[in-house]
Amino acid sequence: MITPCDINHLGKGDVARLVKEARDEGCQRLIVGGGDGTVKEIVEALMHQSFRGRLELAILPLGTANDFATACTIPSDFFSALRLAQQGKPSLVNCVKANEHFLLMLLVAVLVNM
Repeated sequence: MITPCDINHLGKGDVARLVKEARDEGCQRLIVGGGDGTVKEIVEALMHQSFRGRLELAILPLGTANDFATACTIPSDFFSALRLAQQGKPSLVNCVKANEHFLLMLLVAVLVNM
């Protein structure tokens, strides 16, 4: 069962503290509304948690491009995305660390016409 917790993005640097508070309060899944920048900031905070204690992340694609959400086939319709966020099964996504930043990895094929 998912326990709802209210997390509001207040400003840069607050996300790590809020994610930790959500975990400490027993949240299992964060439902985050935003775009790729918001997702990146949340992932940065999540990756500082141990794997076993890491929260699940559900995304409501509310940004401009929503490249990551689109690649993950998250519906662009708000209510469909919310239903998926509430009831969907989690999937692992590759994440790598480059210097001080974590990057979500998706396989992208580029065809170049020579």
